[in-house]
Amino acid sequence: MAGGNISPRQKMINMMYLVLIALLALNVSKEIIKAFNLFENSLVSSTANIVEKNKIISEALAKLEDNAQARLAEKHLGDVKKVSDDFNSYIDNLKKTLEIKSGGRNMDPEALLVKGGIPELSKGDDIESHANFFLHELNGKEVQESAFNNGEQLQKKINEARVAMLEVLKNAIKDSLSSGLQGKLNTIQAKTSLIAEDQTTTDGSKSKWYKMYIVETPISSVMAMLSKLQNDARTLESEISSTLAAAVGADDFKFNTLKAIVSAPTSAVLRGETYEADIILAAYDKNANMNVTAGGRALKVENGMGKYTASAGSPGEYTYKVKIAVPNPTGGPAKIIEGEGAYSVFEPAASISADKLDMIYIGLDNPMSITVAGVSPRNVTARATGVNLRQVGGGKYKALGSKPGNATISVSATIKGRNMPMGRRTFRVRPVPNPVFKAGAIGFDKPTISLNALKFQGAATAPLLNFIYEGVKFKVVGYNFTALGRKTNGPLDIKGRSASLAPIKGALNRLRAGDFITFTGIKVIGPDGKVRPIANVAAKLSK
Repeated sequence: MAGGNISPRQKMINMMYLVLIALLALNVSKEIIKAFNLFENSLVSSTANIVEKNKIISEALAKLEDNAQARLAEKHLGDVKKVSDDFNSYIDNLKKTLEIKSGGRNMDPEALLVKGGIPELSKGDDIESHANFFLHELNGKEVQESAFNNGEQLQKKINEARVAMLEVLKNAIKDSLSSGLQGKLNTIQAKTSLIAEDQTTTDGSKSKWYKMYIVETPISSVMAMLSKLQNDARTLESEISSTLAAAVGADDFKFNTLKAIVSAPTSAVLRGETYEADIILAAYDKNANMNVTAGGRALKVENGMGKYTASAGSPGEYTYKVKIAVPNPTGGPAKIIEGEGAYSVFEPAASISADKLDMIYIGLDNPMSITVAGVSPRNVTARATGVNLRQVGGGKYKALGSKPGNATISVSATIKGRNMPMGRRTFRVRPVPNPVFKAGAIGFDKPTISLNALKFQGAATAPLLNFIYEGVKFKVVGYNFTALGRKTNGPLDIKGRSASLAPIKGALNRLRAGDFITFTGIKVIGPDGKVRPIANVAAKLSK
């Protein structure tokens, strides 16, 4: 019963949580909120199974009577359980506080995706209430973001819990509980997922763990992450407890009470991947000669564990019945032990987003971020139709469009040696909007402009107003100027062949307040290098 490498489950849970975060592009859809809720329920269910396993380990040690080493191991097991219990209580209180701040749970029947599970949050896409809580509060008091806050406290408690639980195993080594514990400690310490380290960005700067995984995600994602942390803590507790039990031979103890346990690397898998689970008879001799079936199918048994696999098909929640037939050592009928396993299937998803808006502008290097959560950027491949897509490093790209239409960007990722499609997204490709004409600094948004001010302007300009990108420039390359006044003897037409307003200076000197001017046939060159006409302007002159 003791021992067992659970780290692949933790790795898959980490990857699936980040895949869900990658679904966030520009908006949080209802489907994404439901996926986070389904993931939260799966984690809570998985954690409950680990708690049950830890209970059985404790009972195994208690049954080793007159064994001083077992009593010592039992003491250390109690120490690690207390650290895990305290951490889980802290997370439970955080969850309750965040539920209240975000409007609570939606108790409608349709919001309960898992029977007997946790309903969806009423405002699962909320990204403000918890952000303020983690950035600007500490234990109910307001603080500055630069000060120690609830986010820093959470990150600190995660790492303190890990250190405290590993310290229990170090104390067992000091007590000479077993000569092989040091190697176990090194392995557990290297593989535990209960860790919250600041991340290094592509420019070499540090990003706080709680900002990346808590503050900058919706509340539904935060709840799933908190459940994952509880799962990580119980898993570390289980690894240490199993190691302590094995050190005194509790794993070989034959129990009177038997229970079927389904131990899966993950209960949430990517569509197209394979679901795996170990079906074991907890607290039973690993050399037991037993027959195991799952979903009515006989399984191969190795080292007392039945190996179950199932292809991940359509997204959803799946369950299967488990039966273990245990031979009776005194003869007679075998004893049947039953259990149940469950897993969830999620759609693969990639995050493909224009850094500014949901459109690609012709002639501009439109910045884009293309990532697959949990996968290194070097293992992510992006291809585009309709635009030229150029990688600039660290998940950052430049998209250059040349003609109006639509562009599709497809993303794949190499995971475990397999290249898998992760999603695609379509963008509109449109020209940069037209600028407006100005005579130097003078705009024509009002019906009257100052003649004296106009005389001091040197060149026409064509600025873009309220455009999402900064620094996009247009150059005026020609215009037609027409003046009509009391001293012009009819319309006075002048052709400008550049942005310079010098050709109209003489005409301006003949004009007076009350006269009229127009600029027509205005031509500009934009970032795509093409000449285009823009709207005419006109005004009445004042002094």
